[in-house]
Amino acid sequence: MQWPVGEPGVPISVCSLPCKTGERKKRVKGMPCCWHCELCDGYQYQYDETLCRLCSYDMRPDPNRTTCQPIPIVKLEWHSPWAVIPVFLAMLGIIATIFVMATFVRYNDTPIVRASGRELSYVLLTGIFLCYIITFLMIAKPDVGVCSFRRIFLGLGMSISYAALLTKTNRIYRIFEQGKQTVTAHVSSAPPPRSLSPPPSSACSCWACSSGSPWTRPTQSSTTTSKRP
Repeated sequence: MQWPVGEPGVPISVCSLPCKTGERKKRVKGMPCCWHCELCDGYQYQYDETLCRLCSYDMRPDPNRTTCQPIPIVKLEWHSPWAVIPVFLAMLGIIATIFVMATFVRYNDTPIVRASGRELSYVLLTGIFLCYIITFLMIAKPDVGVCSFRRIFLGLGMSISYAALLTKTNRIYRIFEQGKQTVTAHVSSAPPPRSLSPPPSSACSCWACSSGSPWTRPTQSSTTTSKRP
């Protein structure tokens, strides 16, 4: 018998074909025996014949989209050349920073150290030290603690360093401005303004650091929920 469609066998008499793996059945309204096959896309997996569910935040669907599997962590390894070189340079920087800080502490009361601004120099060295420390946090295996310290120290070191430099620059500028206005011996022997002394300068540095830190300002990521692609 020859069928009108030109097929040698008996035509399949069904409303809808079975869905493939990873697809759910979407019923056709008014036709309980018919459905459309809909792929569980994105981070969804096939929970049953008619339902797709979303994987948890640390999981993703397997290739067949029948279950969820942990998302592999891809990170920079310690033995990688891209990690060895920064770690080596960071170690040199840390050693140099500690050496300079120890030298400042040893000769803390000498005229050279006092003239360089001891308090602001210590603040600047602390910021430089934190900038070198962040190298190890960026290579370490990410977890809640490491990611938290990354967010803090990544901006803290730079904020402290720039705050100290800004305060020292402002202090030097004010000293020269005061020298221009000195016209008599009486004025020249007068004490410097309070803002030029070490305690107020350190306070200005702390204020500049706190106002420029990234965690003191609201960000879009802290107020909205990020969605996975």
